[in-house]
Amino acid sequence: MDISSFWRILGFPARLCFAAYLLTLELKLRRLGFTRKSLSGAFGEFGYYEGGRDGARPPLVLIHGLGLYPEYRHPLMSSLRGSFKITALELLGFGRSAAHTNRLSGLPFEPFLDQVRTLQDHLGGFRCILVGVSLGGWIAVKYALDNPERVGGLVLAGAGGLGADISFEELEGLRNRFLVHSPQDVRRLINQTILSHPIPIPDVLALSILELAKVGVFHPFLESLKPEDWIGRKALEIKAPTALVWGVKDRAFPMSTVTYLAAEMKQARIFRLGNTGHSYLVEHRNQDLRALVRAVRWVVDAFNESQSSRS
Repeated sequence: MDISSFWRILGFPARLCFAAYLLTLELKLRRLGFTRKSLSGAFGEFGYYEGGRDGARPPLVLIHGLGLYPEYRHPLMSSLRGSFKITALELLGFGRSAAHTNRLSGLPFEPFLDQVRTLQDHLGGFRCILVGVSLGGWIAVKYALDNPERVGGLVLAGAGGLGADISFEELEGLRNRFLVHSPQDVRRLINQTILSHPIPIPDVLALSILELAKVGVFHPFLESLKPEDWIGRKALEIKAPTALVWGVKDRAFPMSTVTYLAAEMKQARIFRLGNTGHSYLVEHRNQDLRALVRAVRWVVDAFNESQSSRS
């Protein structure tokens, strides 16, 4: 029996270990005063965490990236909980917010935008600050463009969908970089796109990542992306203060794709991360964390100042 067949048999234990890992992080968040809750939107029930300083305005809504989960943001949640009301969204089809894949197929962003809208309604409809990493940043920008009156600011870390308009061929190349069907694909994605420096990835780890990628909408989301889903220069229509937290070594969405935003938007600022690739809060956690905290505070201060000037 080859290792691929062996791991398929052990697929359930891999998922069980992942569930245990998430539970460990949830317990850590509970000790920090966060509670896991659930809401139902148009596309199904999803989980989120709520905590931080009650009544603080504007509230922060954290949106994770492709294939990830809200629990991995616990360092940022811990750093900000004394000053801000925080909710961390779990996207449908990821983590423990399992969704029927066929309900989401062909609809790459609609379910996620509905989640943000549902969560914001639950929070009382207050204007919020969206903090998104990678896919989460892509979702945040789309939501801000559709609902400018509901968004007080954006903190985007390595967000997708920005830069010049993209052709079908370019999108296909991006899609193929993230799709994984073999251990070699996993190593290529992690070492050539995600991390700033390559690491050895044994077969057992690569195969476990493959197994987890089969769950939910990781592949269906990538396969349903279309060129019109790309935001491109439409991002310049955003008027809210926007912090661009970017790794200089990000090879998934290079910093060069967003430098024009800082130059052309009235309220935009780049927070450069010198050693970081597309692995925010992973490889260089302390550096990334400091920058993200500064970015959040800058956006919130800019939002509050704009509100004061209006009144």
